[in-house]
Amino acid sequence: MKIKFVVLSIIILFISHTLALSQADSTKSTKDTVKYWTINGNVGITMTQIGFFNWVKGGENSVTGTGLFNVNANYKKDRWVWENYLLANYGLMTNDAGSYRKTDDRFDINSKIGYQQWKELNWAFLVNFKTQFSKGYNYPNDSVFVSKFMTPGYLIISIGADYVPTDYISLYFSPFTGKFIYVSDTSLSDKWGVKRDYHLQPDFGWFFKLVFKKDIMQNVSIATKLSLFQNYTDKNASNRANIDVDWDALMIFKVNSFLSATFQWRLIYDNDIKVPIYETINGLKTKIGEGPRTQFMEQLGLGIVFTF
Repeated sequence: MKIKFVVLSIIILFISHTLALSQADSTKSTKDTVKYWTINGNVGITMTQIGFFNWVKGGENSVTGTGLFNVNANYKKDRWVWENYLLANYGLMTNDAGSYRKTDDRFDINSKIGYQQWKELNWAFLVNFKTQFSKGYNYPNDSVFVSKFMTPGYLIISIGADYVPTDYISLYFSPFTGKFIYVSDTSLSDKWGVKRDYHLQPDFGWFFKLVFKKDIMQNVSIATKLSLFQNYTDKNASNRANIDVDWDALMIFKVNSFLSATFQWRLIYDNDIKVPIYETINGLKTKIGEGPRTQFMEQLGLGIVFTF
């Protein structure tokens, strides 16, 4: 509970701090026409509804709602650049039985400060933190949770170079990166790549991050991030060739001033994460083991999304 309070406090401080600085710089800009802060993002709620009435082929009524919160706050003065983003998604589905299932759950905060060495190249220091808000289950089994807040939590700290050829793309590379995996519940340590009965797994390796955000055509925008990490220090030498992949994207199709369609996806591969492996045996979905697998999720929704 204390950790959740700390994270909530960080979100509030992040938003209030950046808005306050933006307002201050905006006031100053009326005097000297210089604006150092740029704030933009997307906030909204999307819905998906399926309904059946006397439907012979069968089916189940359901409603899914997902909240989107994606804010960028960037600062630039002389040769110094400070880029920040906060991404928070949460989705729930309800059905005829009145039960609720989580469909999306993500908290991702990133801060990168750089010094412009040349026109398109910055020396940079980057910090990234990821976790989720609530417990997750392998449905239909909703009695045993497989993840929860800070199980896992990922922290990346790195120093490297940031290549920025345009204002909508960034290519960051660091040969000196620490990646820390934390689990608050040690009963799930093995599942998330942490040594059994331990809370923390520190790794060291190289890190690459691509960020792309652009209006690709009228009323259509895309924001995507690709992160790669390779561990130099894995005690199993064969695992050092593996590359962790985390790729996500959000496309927004603006219908009018208030209504938008969204399409988002996320692809993850981490050799240390044990993904359940199932087979259908005698008509039943049966778990036969677990191991590294490519994970993929996608969502298509229609709702109210404000872009600023």
